[in-house]
Amino acid sequence: MPPGVVDDCAHGVEGAPKGFRLHGWRWHHVAITRELAAIQTALAAGVNCGDATAVAAVVDAFSFARTSVWAVHNEMERAVLFPWIDTGLCAAPADGGAGGPPTSTAAAVGDARRGTPVAGRSEARQRAVSATLASFGAERERLEAASAEVQERLTRLAAATAERDAPWRGVAACGPETRRAVAAMRSLTDEARALFAAEEAALIPLVSNDFSPDEQARVFLTAVHGLAGGLRGPTAKLQLVLFHEALKAGGGGGEEWGHFKREVPRPARAWIPVWKKRLYDGCPTTVLSEQVRERQRAGRARRQRVEVVPEQQLLGDEP
Repeated sequence: MPPGVVDDCAHGVEGAPKGFRLHGWRWHHVAITRELAAIQTALAAGVNCGDATAVAAVVDAFSFARTSVWAVHNEMERAVLFPWIDTGLCAAPADGGAGGPPTSTAAAVGDARRGTPVAGRSEARQRAVSATLASFGAERERLEAASAEVQERLTRLAAATAERDAPWRGVAACGPETRRAVAAMRSLTDEARALFAAEEAALIPLVSNDFSPDEQARVFLTAVHGLAGGLRGPTAKLQLVLFHEALKAGGGGGEEWGHFKREVPRPARAWIPVWKKRLYDGCPTTVLSEQVRERQRAGRARRQRVEVVPEQQLLGDEP
């Protein structure tokens, strides 16, 4: 990270200052890493058990995570959040939320103003901010390409295992490809987590220092309205469900769960169970999670059968 980005931010880089309001951006990070970690665990478990069905389910779950969560986060960063941090200007997405993700209008405004210091920033600090955002953007693009490669690798692995006569032989026969797929998934998860941590360390104090809570609220609404269907559309509702599930499970720590309950209006929170049933239950992620839980239950049952040895087997035939 170039020097000068957070040097004159009074809050430093630890934690989220009180003036920070873009919590949805952080919640996206928590939700994405939760999805990737669950997929990584399920893939490793399926491979270790020789379960070709589980490997196939991983393909669908990873595709869902990429397109329904990670891609939404990336477009919001690319089209709205990063241009705004860089220039202080927030342009509405070109489609106005009429049916697609944020487009390049806001980014184009950012390009036109890039290099012009935001009020209160020195020219040197502005250059450092622009360089940092460009660096994060490049890493985001690299991970997008890496995730597409992982998707292809998983698809090939699932196809190869399904062609075998028996799942056990199928997974085992793909030995090198299996090991590469597991390693690639683990690497992608670790690299995504590292990028999100670096972004938060640099940009949370920067945003808190340079922009008021009201300005942050406006840019958040601009980003949300750029989603398909806007604030009331299925994409925004699904993100809220994913945030709820990840934070309630302890992701991001108790502080973020508290922010969620304070920042999300009570009527919206009341609808989350309905949206979850409609948009999330039965999706590839939940199907995969249920498969993992079923496998764990079966494993516990097998261990219990082994541990509960009939008394006569222990003592022999003696009375």
